[in-house]
Amino acid sequence: MGFWLEVAGQHPGPVLELACGTGRLTLPLAAALTGDGTRPGTIVGLDRDPNMLHLACRRAAALAPPGRPRFVAADMRHFALAARFALVFVGYNSLQLLNGPDEMLACLTEARRHLAAGGVVGVEVTDFQQGAADGGAATTDVLLGAADGIRLYGDLVHDLAGRSSRYRRRFVGDGWTVEDEVVVRSLDRGELQRLLAQAGLTATGWWRTGATVRVVAAP
Repeated sequence: MGFWLEVAGQHPGPVLELACGTGRLTLPLAAALTGDGTRPGTIVGLDRDPNMLHLACRRAAALAPPGRPRFVAADMRHFALAARFALVFVGYNSLQLLNGPDEMLACLTEARRHLAAGGVVGVEVTDFQQGAADGGAATTDVLLGAADGIRLYGDLVHDLAGRSSRYRRRFVGDGWTVEDEVVVRSLDRGELQRLLAQAGLTATGWWRTGATVRVVAAP
């Protein structure tokens, strides 16, 4: 959350998170930006999964009104909000859940279309196939967040030619477990840069940690 908080601090105004899920980024970001009542505008989380949004709204209800974000049910590939934002971002590799470059481009184009003057788009992606073998599986055991106490177990099976991986996940919380399977598309800096250019965006800063890349871009 610290990275996006810093970016938002450099671009005062409303913030929109795409594919916000249960609000794991939206909620602490909103609390940090608006908790003292001095932040102009508002914080909005957008997601198409009603179950995740229901949980996000329940969690948001515990926050004081100044730090409480708004949530919108919509598809990040096609949405129209009556607002413009200083920052529109897609965190936690969520852009890569879309099915291929055309859908990713649609999302980035919508993000640019919803920018206020001087606003920026932020994206985080990971090349999950870096150093992988075709058809190979990599087991993970990652703690998603100490505050939430959610653990993630899973494995990735790679299709190197298709730049996609089948991701079998198991989320374990306090007395509950959720399992699913998704397909994620790997992206490296070069691939993301081409998508940004097609969407009419130019990178103003790049940050890399291992196979993960973050970028901030402007029209």
